Amino acid sequence: MARADESDIAELTGILAESEKTVTTSDTVRQMMLDRDYHGALARAAKNAVLAECIRTLHDRSLRFWFISLRDPVHHVAVKEEHRAILDAIKARDPDAAADAVRHHIESFRANVMRHSLGGGQDL
Repeated sequence: MARADESDIAELTGILAESEKTVTTSDTVRQMMLDRDYHGALARAAKNAVLAECIRTLHDRSLRFWFISLRDPVHHVAVKEEHRAILDAIKARDPDAAADAVRHHIESFRANVMRHSLGGGQDL
């Protein structure tokens, strides 16, 4: 995320601040849209058009999984913490920490979907 400029960081910060307000609500649709916005802004911050298109396509095709994942209040809080860790690494200009935080976020999402949709322990 070394390519992220100050406007990218400001956009990510704004989306994260708005999404943190939804932690105490049960507005899953709003949570999903803010999550989509965060990931889209993250991809744009990487200045990688292919990544941005892949993220958009994946989100559109996996709405069922997003709904499952963000419906869980415990996981919803974890998502915000994971997004914060990614943003903090970007702000610190630490690409290794950003990559680690993204990998952790992806694994957390996968594990939560598995736990709720397949009873856990199975691969997608």
